[in-house]
Amino acid sequence: MKRLIIAFFFVLSVSAFAANSALSDFERSLLNENSAATEDSSTASDSSGSFEQSLMNVNGSEMEPIYKAREDLLEAVRAKDTAAVSLKIAQLDGMQSYSIIPLHDTEKFCIYKDLKMLRALLKMLVQHYKSSYDFNKIENARYANNDGLMVYIKEYLDKHKMSPGEVEAFESVIDRSHLTGAEKCELKLLMHLQFAYRDEREEGITRNYANEFVERNTNHPDKPWIEKSVLAPLTRMDATGMYFDARTKNKENVIQNKLYTGGFGINLYISSGVGFGFGDYYREDLVKPESYPLNAELYLQIRRFSISLELINTGHEGLMNLGFAVGFVAYDSRYFKIRPYLGLFGNIFNGDVKHVYYFPKDSDYGMWADESFEYQEMGTCIKVGANFDFKFGTAYLFFSDSKLVSFSLVGNVGLSYLDLSDGKPLVRGSGLDAFAAVGLGIYFW
Repeated sequence: MKRLIIAFFFVLSVSAFAANSALSDFERSLLNENSAATEDSSTASDSSGSFEQSLMNVNGSEMEPIYKAREDLLEAVRAKDTAAVSLKIAQLDGMQSYSIIPLHDTEKFCIYKDLKMLRALLKMLVQHYKSSYDFNKIENARYANNDGLMVYIKEYLDKHKMSPGEVEAFESVIDRSHLTGAEKCELKLLMHLQFAYRDEREEGITRNYANEFVERNTNHPDKPWIEKSVLAPLTRMDATGMYFDARTKNKENVIQNKLYTGGFGINLYISSGVGFGFGDYYREDLVKPESYPLNAELYLQIRRFSISLELINTGHEGLMNLGFAVGFVAYDSRYFKIRPYLGLFGNIFNGDVKHVYYFPKDSDYGMWADESFEYQEMGTCIKVGANFDFKFGTAYLFFSDSKLVSFSLVGNVGLSYLDLSDGKPLVRGSGLDAFAAVGLGIYFW
């Protein structure tokens, strides 16, 4: 019988141990496992029956006011009494010292977020991030925990996992609030900041909010801190963004340094131009002039000197100049360039012979009544003129940080000496002519 009783108590002991070991660390921490303390406080525990009382026994009288205030705070949170919540949090903050942290920032964050106390949440986050490097305040400090408020926080975090998606969903609450535009932007920024260094997309979102805040709130007291401690590190993380920002800031210096250095340009003249002084150069009764549709100039500039190939109408029907010119850049600036030149060209006349039975030079056949044929005659042209570039747009060439492209309104004016005397009797004459043409240009430099 004695052996049976011993075996029965052994089974009970093992069962109790197994049940106790099945509890989580958090749940076991709520129990008073100190048998001596249990014996000494059996009367008190019977009368109170709360696990907060057991915590007070463990932590001593120093923590009693803190846990009492936390219990009051929990009641205010459950009652959604925001005024009482603010009062109790201020009371707990007043109890903080270098050795005791009565209320953790994570607990404040959850409470403010749950009760939508957005302005208080913003103030807390600003203070939290501004003091992130103050390690002295938390070194060897004890935290108030393992009470009803901690259970509430744990349950809240289980339902509202802190993630980028949760923050984005909470932005709609911020947008509908009565916060100012600056407060809304700063709160969104600080809500995303905790993920900025772990997620590339969140990094971009946070950086954009920081840029927006800095640009729109130049007189805000938090602007210098956001710019230096938040935006600057995020910008340094974005190598691509830093590259393009540096390009933008340095653009005017690049333009000034590349003036007079050279490049390659294409000018397309949108009309046949106008000419003055040279006329009566073909037989209207024998030939009908036909102008060329293409008017263009290609030029290569090496420092101040240029060489160009031109195919440009003279401003007279049927007359086209084709040849080379050499030029000199007399003036170059951000928006304007002047390039005088001297050129030697072939002066080409193009037309259709229309008179019946006319025998063209060097031909052994005539024309029938309904026949016509294309006729070309080559003369010579010497030109003295200047190109004017009005650069209305200059940008970097693709992704380069040193090569540029400029878009211009271009003009070509000057004097030329035309000689068509070898084309008689269809074309004839020689003389001076003034000309002008207008078009669009693109210049790579």
